[in-house]
Amino acid sequence: MMNRREKDAMTMKRILAAGGALAIWAVIIVVRLVDLQVLQHDDYCRQAVAQQEQTKVIPAARGSIFDRHGQLLAVCRKADTVYIAPAQVTNVYGTAAALSKALGLDRQRLIKTCRRDLDAVFVKRMVPAEEADLVRAMGLDGVGLMPENDRHYPQGELACHVLGFTDMDNSGKYGVEQQFNEDIAGRDGQWFVCRDALGRPYNPGARPATAGRDLVLTIDTVIQYQAERALDEAMGKSGARWGSVVVMDVWNGDVLAMASRPGFDPNRYNLYNLDRMSNLAVNRIYEPGSTFKLITMAAALEDDLLDLDREIDCGNGRIRVGRGWINDHKPFDKLVPAEIIAKSSNVGAIQVGRIAGSRRLHEMITAFGFGRKTGIRLPWEEAGLVKPVKSWSGRTCATISFGQEISVTPLQLCRAVAAIASDGTLRTPRLVLQTQDREGNHVRRFKPRTEGRPISERTASILREMMAGVVADGTGKKAASDSYQAAGKTGTAQMIIDGAYADNRFVASFAGFAPLHLPRIAVVAVLAEVRRPHYHGGDVAAPVFREVVDGALRRLAVPADRDEILLAGVEQPPAQPVKTTADAGGVDEEKEKAWPASL
Repeated sequence: MMNRREKDAMTMKRILAAGGALAIWAVIIVVRLVDLQVLQHDDYCRQAVAQQEQTKVIPAARGSIFDRHGQLLAVCRKADTVYIAPAQVTNVYGTAAALSKALGLDRQRLIKTCRRDLDAVFVKRMVPAEEADLVRAMGLDGVGLMPENDRHYPQGELACHVLGFTDMDNSGKYGVEQQFNEDIAGRDGQWFVCRDALGRPYNPGARPATAGRDLVLTIDTVIQYQAERALDEAMGKSGARWGSVVVMDVWNGDVLAMASRPGFDPNRYNLYNLDRMSNLAVNRIYEPGSTFKLITMAAALEDDLLDLDREIDCGNGRIRVGRGWINDHKPFDKLVPAEIIAKSSNVGAIQVGRIAGSRRLHEMITAFGFGRKTGIRLPWEEAGLVKPVKSWSGRTCATISFGQEISVTPLQLCRAVAAIASDGTLRTPRLVLQTQDREGNHVRRFKPRTEGRPISERTASILREMMAGVVADGTGKKAASDSYQAAGKTGTAQMIIDGAYADNRFVASFAGFAPLHLPRIAVVAVLAEVRRPHYHGGDVAAPVFREVVDGALRRLAVPADRDEILLAGVEQPPAQPVKTTADAGGVDEEKEKAWPASL
């Protein structure tokens, strides 16, 4: 038998064990309470709110987009989305059959949707008004309509690459829709109502949506249409695979038109491959060919290295460079600088490039903005390809002199031509005039911006006269307008396919400005993958330039500078002007073998 001391010890052990167990239990309770009330507090609060409150998003109306004259390019329209709340569907088969007939959807898939374990499922987003009215009239249990905003582009394909589009979630993709998404999108609102333990609603409320800001572009829809029409016609005749036209105001950098082909309809963007949505004027680089001879000539003229009366040996159509030969499109003996540009002599341009020297030529190229982005407000702009002088080979200076071993975008080239036309001032291309509220009051304005002067007024004047000779009596005769004196430069360059120059694929281009003596616009037309026999820039691209110049200058009410031509049928502005001024002040947002001929 245990004595009293042993019994007391046993009792104490039991008390300690019980106390320990109680302490452990208490610790567990405390830990659990801390977990519930501290660590998971926010999560449980959210669950409680979700059980007690019902919320719905009130979609914000996306801002509209206008051209410079107030022509509507993009707008939001109200549309309904059909949804199913499976738990509330009382007749699965009947509901599926009715919706299948009304919306043109698969009946079996609708049956599966009605049986899904979800609160709500979208059936068809942003349906036509007649379909929404039909669904509404049927009054099906568990079927509802949710208001949304449908983006609509009333001009269809017009300026599609400039605009871009919005996806099903009202988010901008490509073009200014993407670049200015934060300005245009607005802020969604929220409708909410609380429910008690019995599910009865009380205390309803709402946070209203904030509409997005409108966007006013520098684009003129009439000039844009003319550019797209001219490009379409030229591509149809030449068989070109892609093309681009840029029209720019030479005095403020405003982009009046920016056309790319192939195009797409932003109202039905889901029917196209993504490669059709690329804005080729800023996203595609190419070798400019002989249009680049203007930059070579500028390099030699700017430092008075070239006498305008100097006869330059053009080698009867070929010149040795390194281990190979470079050919002209036809043999020339001796030409003065203006004739080199007018007749587009490769050998002559190489000789001028040698006079300027590699370093000076490179300096002029970069001064004109090649090799860097222009700063236009569009996504994914390419900077082009300009190699540093230290990586030039023994023939790079020669090839760059007539537009090979260098890559540019159509917009970069148009900006350079605009600089020549405007006495040598390089400007940042401007695509957006302002953002504004729904009343037309501006929120942000974008001023014209200059980036310096790559050439003097004297050099610019000489280059303009040389470019006039191209149109008057050179390779660009088909650019000559009946109404306006114009100036420009042709370009024809073989395309690089799989690392080598292709024998039958060319980029045909023309870059110029008009009118000659009082320049207003610069125009660049580029058509790629054209084939023989008609592939030269003077044959393929120069007519595009002519048509665009005639239409654009008449649209701008620029008087004809040829006496025998009368201005007739000048188109009127399409709509009431938006509250904006084009130049308004405000916040500044900122082959080892013979080389191919290149006209």
